Amino acid sequence: METLQQLTDRIGAYGDRTGLVDLSSDMENVWTFPALRDESESLANRLLAEGLRPQDRVALIAPNSAAWVIAALAILRAGAVCIPIDTQATDEQLKHMLQLARPKKAFVSERLRKRLAAIDLEHAPETELLEGHLRGGQAEHPERDFPEVSADDTAVIFFTSGTTGPPKGVPLSHRNLMHQLEVLRDLRLVTETDRLLLPLPLHHVYPFTIGLLTPMYLGVPIIFPAGLTGAELMAALRDQEASFILGLPRLYSALYDGIQNRVAKLRWPLRPAVRGLASLSTWLRARFGVSAGRWLLRPLHGRFAPKLRTLVSGGAPLAPDLARRLEGFGWQVAAGYGLTETSPLLTLITPQSRNFDGAGKPVRGVTVRIRKTEDELGEVEVQGPNVFAGYLENPQETAKSFTKDGWFKTGDRGRLDESGVLHLFGRLSTLIITPSGEKIQPDPLEEHYERHPTIGEIGILQRDHKLVAVVVPEVEAAGEDVRAAISEALSAQARSLPSFQRLSGFEVSREPLARTRLGRIRRRKLQQRYDTLRAGQAEAETGSIPLENMREEDRALLEHEPARQVWRFLADRFPDVRLRPDSSFTHDLGVDSLGWVDLSLDIQHASGAELTEDDVAEIQTVRDLLRTVTRKTPKGVAAEPPDPLEYPEKVLSEAERVWLRPASVPTRWLGAIGYGLNRLIFRTFFELKVEGAESVPKDTPVILTPNHTSYMDGPALAAALDNDILSRLRWAGSRNILMSSRIRRFFSRAARIVPIDPGASARRDLAYGAATLKQGETLVWFPEGDISRTGKLKHFQPGAALLADKFQVPVVPVIIQGTSDALPPGHQIPKPKPVRVRFGQPLDPGAMADAGEEDRPWKRINRVLHDQMDDML
Repeated sequence: METLQQLTDRIGAYGDRTGLVDLSSDMENVWTFPALRDESESLANRLLAEGLRPQDRVALIAPNSAAWVIAALAILRAGAVCIPIDTQATDEQLKHMLQLARPKKAFVSERLRKRLAAIDLEHAPETELLEGHLRGGQAEHPERDFPEVSADDTAVIFFTSGTTGPPKGVPLSHRNLMHQLEVLRDLRLVTETDRLLLPLPLHHVYPFTIGLLTPMYLGVPIIFPAGLTGAELMAALRDQEASFILGLPRLYSALYDGIQNRVAKLRWPLRPAVRGLASLSTWLRARFGVSAGRWLLRPLHGRFAPKLRTLVSGGAPLAPDLARRLEGFGWQVAAGYGLTETSPLLTLITPQSRNFDGAGKPVRGVTVRIRKTEDELGEVEVQGPNVFAGYLENPQETAKSFTKDGWFKTGDRGRLDESGVLHLFGRLSTLIITPSGEKIQPDPLEEHYERHPTIGEIGILQRDHKLVAVVVPEVEAAGEDVRAAISEALSAQARSLPSFQRLSGFEVSREPLARTRLGRIRRRKLQQRYDTLRAGQAEAETGSIPLENMREEDRALLEHEPARQVWRFLADRFPDVRLRPDSSFTHDLGVDSLGWVDLSLDIQHASGAELTEDDVAEIQTVRDLLRTVTRKTPKGVAAEPPDPLEYPEKVLSEAERVWLRPASVPTRWLGAIGYGLNRLIFRTFFELKVEGAESVPKDTPVILTPNHTSYMDGPALAAALDNDILSRLRWAGSRNILMSSRIRRFFSRAARIVPIDPGASARRDLAYGAATLKQGETLVWFPEGDISRTGKLKHFQPGAALLADKFQVPVVPVIIQGTSDALPPGHQIPKPKPVRVRFGQPLDPGAMADAGEEDRPWKRINRVLHDQMDDML
């Protein structure tokens, strides 16, 4: 029998066809099948040269990437055992898995290497960074004969999700996995003409076998998306022309909801037309088996995923209604059932069968039987070449999991119908038996309650012989009295249920229920959560919630390095609150519009993401912020962004640096003439009075900080300054106003204006200011950032204070009066009103920074400057 060791030979025979597109790297990374073969064989040679022996174990603890695939293929090629491990496992879980498996070596990401170094392991593996294993990353090693493995040798060790206990090691042999590849080949579910999108983590047997090994076996290109947000998945489907996607029910539910939301935003009559066509297509498919959705909804397909043909679901049951609706949109839908211990596939609903009311029929080579219990259902037991031999170092669990005649006990309740279709009714381990003897499987009951819009999540359990639940509300739908809203929602859903399925009590949790990466509730954690909430302890907790307690969407966001950096920053910034993805910046963290000013700068520093005012206006929760950061830094690992105060030239582009260069002689002459005319106009028509101008230093750069009540403030200040100062002075001017036309850009260049926009890029604005001061020039910076329509000083933005603190240049406060009468906001034609410009004494930023109790020097500078200017008004 062929083994996985020959997989690299097989993929090398597919010519120069694309084998892998890795969008998760810093740039689109396209690998041909021969390139994957060459790189993995090179690494396999090196591993053998370093002393790796057949059946030695090598762990892989890193997110999906081309390097991950190369390392896995190399481990198998060298005859060793691959151990994929979840990057989101807790330290306790990591320690348990590594001590149980005892790998000789571990390929890890930088983040995981640091975590492993802090874990006390009796037999710590040698760790090596995975990121180096890309083109050119392998040293040359002489080719050697690879040690042969047999079909019954272990190929991969997976770990169960551990919903009711610690993860168990599941060794799968080459025979187990090769059987699955041959079955899927014969089913023709995926063919060589497909392009497979794989958004699932490879440490699970389901994506590893069906999403990685099978495409490699059949010569099908694999696409790793840039991330797991809806936008990144849709971009991969559209731009990479994926025809096949491997996902979980929750992914397809989100996909369907996303499409429905887009349809809801269409204008009349498009909205009812699209909905009508979707309903017609669903009915035609269900009634006559006709797949009309692709051509009835062609524009929709073209917009979302023009080549998408097949959706394959696994990991949890796919709701029949959702499957039929997806079919109605014109896609083929397949759903499989299996376990880690069965490599994984046991039964399959094929696109041709279209019977989503069960779990499908057993695949070739698999035999299913039902061991009857006291009711009409029984435990599903299986046999087949895909079934593992026993748990790693756990003979007691192995003995409990097999019958005396060698059948594996799946732990699932089910029955076989007359046509051989398997129907499942939940896990035996989660079955709740009431005092009256009624049997309740919590999963379908939880789905029923979650249909109410007020209930975001619910986990049902039994306490003191009563049916109770932990409920996570949909905060927006719940309103202010959350507990009352949930009680009403539960009562409404219970009306259609028999009395024994109605809840006797519930507790409200703000934190998502702890789930496995495949979306299953961790039942042991649920019991702990209920007891903690019941005792009234949970709400007193502080710090960030554990990763395992987050929803899959939020954990996916934190796979993105910039988002993870922001999450860590927020945890450090708000240590005394319970930080959750749904924490409100206003209500939970106490961040108001003013607080966003310096918070956005810190976020830029942590992640490189520049937040605009529009972004901030849309951000209500931490989750919103993480999504925004992910969108603004869509690829790659967050690099330390250059400090705009230290390295302004690295922040500004070549086109932006043009505004800092000396102007041509004609342009300078035009500027001088313009300033002269401006001075004449103000003295003639506006009776300009100037006080304290002699206090402005002429031999050293300073920052002038005028108040701002009119668009005439800049011209008024220019009229109050002499030519010596104007010749070495730059103005921070609004990009939107002064750069909106060619003529305005020309005159702005002549007036020595640099374009800033506090609502768009604070880093760029600070870089302009820093570059100006570095050149020894004086800078005019309006600290309020916008016009005050009341005449009173508004809150000061941090820009001028940050610049003053960094460069330790004097700050000269300036008060301009009368311009708001001459040209009020909203008017275009000025009136001849008196204008007065007063200059204060230069302020030392060091002395200002020493005054007050604010936590940052720039805040202390701003407070002193604000008080000084307020006194001058």
